[in-house]
Amino acid sequence: MIRTVEDFRLVDPALAPVAERVLAGDRLDSDEGLLLATTPDLLGVGRMANLVRERLHGDRTCYNINRHLNPTNVCVASCKLCAFYVPWRQREDGWTYSVEQAVEIAARDVDESVSELHIVGGLHLMRADTRRIEETASFLRNENLKELHACHCTGFAALHALARETPLKETGVGTVLRYP
Repeated sequence: MIRTVEDFRLVDPALAPVAERVLAGDRLDSDEGLLLATTPDLLGVGRMANLVRERLHGDRTCYNINRHLNPTNVCVASCKLCAFYVPWRQREDGWTYSVEQAVEIAARDVDESVSELHIVGGLHLMRADTRRIEETASFLRNENLKELHACHCTGFAALHALARETPLKETGVGTVLRYP
């Protein structure tokens, strides 16, 4: 049981004031969050996080098993933080799975132990023609989805089609997703 700062067995002495606040049950500020995110003392951070988790949830731990499917590395958004993408203007240098290939990969990688399948990347529906949008929405309708989260970059026409065919949920900056 952790009762003192010493019980956290911190390697980084800069974490001691944060550990005191965690012990006191205080909310941390952004500077303390930055310190936690940049310290090399991952075990110390983990011990502090576990103490907070135990306070909130007791001895219960929840987790999920998910899989990620990246159907393309070509993207229309060109986000600066992504080192993975090939810009749309250079799409011939990238790769994109057909719907059939993506389904085959998902079928191979997802079994009854998987609770979430994340299909991430590309935002191709933003520039897709009506046929591709309708085929995608129709396919997803038949996949027994619990929820579908598509960001605004998916494009209005695609969002409209997906909303008609799937359990589409709002997603965007500031959206908090809660799963049972």
